[in-house]
Order: sequence, then structure tokens, then C-alpha cells
Amino acid sequence: MEKIKEWDCEKTSLSSAISLIDNLKDNFHIEKTLLSKIYAAATEIISNIIHHAYPVNFQKGSNFECRISIAVIGESIAQISIIDYGVTIPKSIFDKISPDTRRELFSDNDTDSKLIEAAANGHAVTNQLGRGLGIASIVEHTKQGIFGSLCIKSRHGSVSYSQKDNSFLRDKDAIFQGTSIDISFEYISRKMARTQNVEISIAKDFSPYPAGRFSNDGEYSGEAFSKKIMEFLDKSDVVTIDLDGTYGLADSFLEEAFGGLVRRGLSALELKSRINIISQQEIYETRINQFILAAENKHG
Repeated sequence: MEKIKEWDCEKTSLSSAISLIDNLKDNFHIEKTLLSKIYAAATEIISNIIHHAYPVNFQKGSNFECRISIAVIGESIAQISIIDYGVTIPKSIFDKISPDTRRELFSDNDTDSKLIEAAANGHAVTNQLGRGLGIASIVEHTKQGIFGSLCIKSRHGSVSYSQKDNSFLRDKDAIFQGTSIDISFEYISRKMARTQNVEISIAKDFSPYPAGRFSNDGEYSGEAFSKKIMEFLDKSDVVTIDLDGTYGLADSFLEEAFGGLVRRGLSALELKSRINIISQQEIYETRINQFILAAENKHG
């Protein structure tokens, strides 16, 4: 396992899910649909931590509430882990079930794993409407092959589910002080470490004769330049693009070059913070911003 990133959250909030996505985008090429599912899963897990892991008067065992990590665990396979040291899933559920259900669960020594599996299956263990639906949705995405596997460890229980095996596996001997949830997924490729800023000149680094929308229109099309910008964005936090020095820039070229970045998975908000346009002709920057917004409205 290669640890890519790990950080602690002193106070858990849903902004932690945004940090997770930002770090994934910084380190991997990931399909946009998969990235949205990871974000949804992370918000479900983090919401559970916020609402259930730290009840009033709970004595924390660490100086932070949540730890998030990203690791590579196999060829093109990464894993996110979200950990808290709160009250645990079994304890949280057990405190809310009836005495009869408690006696039934205590009939063997696999109680905690049973409770975790019930939550993962979306079964109504408690009378609280909606409990467990978040974890159940992650299981469903694993069954569909969106995620590769899911593993939940909490107190004296451990339940894992993999799309490959298509079944739940329990480990009644597991012990974890808190709750750990691991989700694996397949990424397209790794990204190289970024530099802070890079400057490119379209005339010097691409062509003084840019023309056409698509690659089959010519070697110096908007599509080709869009791919070149993406290469620089993968390596740098900010890309400054000097548009001067060419023999002209047609709207079709500019739309495909910059609107195409949105269709490649970048948001208008991200592009605004990561692309800096330089030109003596202000109309180019205005048109580029229009094309980016129009592409997002149509694409999103």
C-alpha cells in the first residue's frame, strides 16, 4: 500500500468531503461519474460522524474527530479511508434498539458484525426512520461495480463486501477503537506532482496559425490546444496563457479549446482560479469566459 495523502480534521464538517475530492483530483485521473459517487459516499459517512459518533459528554480518545486518507492498494486501484474514534456503529445502534432485540443479538458472539451488516444492508434495526441508508447506498454502488470493495470495522465487528465476491464477509475477531470505513475504486491514471505556476504562449508553444475546431480539421485545432492545456493543468496549479502573437483566433477554435476543458471534467469555478489569460485584445478573455460558462450550463 502506498499512502498518497492523510490528514486529520479537528472538527468534522462536510467540507472534509470537498477536501477529499480536491486531493483525489490533484493525484489521479478519475471518471467524473465515479468522482461524484465518491463524493456522495464521503458525505454520507461524514454526516454519520457528525450526527452519531460524538454524542453529548462523549470522552474523545484523540485530539481530532476524523481522519481521512488516500492510498494506492493495487494496479490502478486506490482506496479512501475515513476514520473516527467516536462511539462506534454497534454502540450507536445498540443504544437505540429494544431489550428484546438486544437479547436476540446476544445469542452469539458476533453481535457487532451483525449490527454493522444490518446497517450495510439498510435493514431497520432501530425505529429511527432512515438510519443506515447512507451505508446501504455505498454497498449498492459496490454491487453495481462502481466501487471495488467496502470494508467497515467498528468496535468488535468487521464486515466487508466486494463486487468480485458479491457477498458479505464478517470477521468477529476484529477490534477497532472507533469506526473505519474503506472504499476502493479504479482510477484511470496517476498525476505527476504539480508546479505552482507555468506560462505558455500559444504562438510560441503551439502555433502562430491556430485554426479549426476538431483534430481532424488540422494539426493546430481547438481540440488539440485544449488537450495541451490539460497537460499543463495536470502538472501545474495555475496556467497562464498568452494569446498574443497569432494571426487570429476564431470563435470555433476558442470554444473548443476552453469550452472543451469543461467537457473534459473541469468546472467553470476551477478554471476561473487555475487559468490566467493574457492578451492585448480584451475580447478574447470575454469570449473565453462566455464559452466556459455556456459549456458548463449545457454539460452540467
